[in-house]
Amino acid sequence: MAHAHKQIRDAVVTKLTGLSHTASNVFGSRFYPVRKSETPALLVTNGDEFISVGSVGAQTIQIRRLEIIIEAVVAGKDDIGHILDSIRMNVDNAMFLDPTLGVNVKDMEEPEHDEIEIDDNSSLPIVTQRFIYPVTYKTVEGSPGTIVN
Repeated sequence: MAHAHKQIRDAVVTKLTGLSHTASNVFGSRFYPVRKSETPALLVTNGDEFISVGSVGAQTIQIRRLEIIIEAVVAGKDDIGHILDSIRMNVDNAMFLDPTLGVNVKDMEEPEHDEIEIDDNSSLPIVTQRFIYPVTYKTVEGSPGTIVN
């Protein structure tokens, strides 16, 4: 079984694939640059994770809070701001349609802020807007691939 991080990332990629603007340009765990021909695109990775220990009956569980990072990448458009706003709306709608993500995520929070980065080193600028969705889930201690209720 895959680690819970991969299960959650894959679920997010599935939820975001097919949205207007980005269509099938949704990539999980991609760490190399997006080509202009692939934009607009969404990149899904994970950030920091915080773990605390609890128990359910005799079973020790880990309560995990993971940052899911979604980056919207747009290149060379006159209306980049409008496109990013539209992408953000579509992402929010898709993410909160089923906050469990279909993999027993216990809680998903709204992003507290967005981060914008502009790469203007070429003839057409590439703008990346980053949304960080904190998700909480539980695993059995010693079994990080098993998400439990």
